[in-house]
Amino acid sequence: MAFGAQGKRILTGGGGGGLDLWDAATGERLLALPAAMERVD
Repeated sequence: MAFGAQGKRILTGGGGGGLDLWDAATGERLLALPAAMERVD
């Protein structure tokens, strides 16, 4: 978990490798980035 510099956003990651960006004030998920299915160099 990481907080944005201004404390307005939270970035979380799960065991599957995906990332989610959240609004800290509302708890709304703003963006979901799935894990890469193949190796990324």
